[in-house]
Amino acid sequence: GKGEALYLATQPEQAFLETWLAKLLAARGIHAPVSTGPTVEISPRRTDTEEFLFVINHDRTPAWIDYDTWAGAEDLLAPERPVPPAENLPPFAVRILRRQRA
Repeated sequence: GKGEALYLATQPEQAFLETWLAKLLAARGIHAPVSTGPTVEISPRRTDTEEFLFVINHDRTPAWIDYDTWAGAEDLLAPERPVPPAENLPPFAVRILRRQRA
């Protein structure tokens, strides 16, 4: 009894769904951990002490990523290269980011 369910009884066009979901997520304070396009998979994980972010570009072209609060995190696949504030992630590139939990 403490949750909420929404039922959309129609088959709307893609533009409507994108607008409706964006407003719904904003109203609930839900946002992606980084800003990027639709070809990039973002998957967060966490332990009691650390947070991880898996970033995968599934496209044949570079993908722009704004790392927001993840800038400066450690990239486990390239620890000598800190995560920049933003970048063009190369085609099919993968980053596994790690930082301490606040």
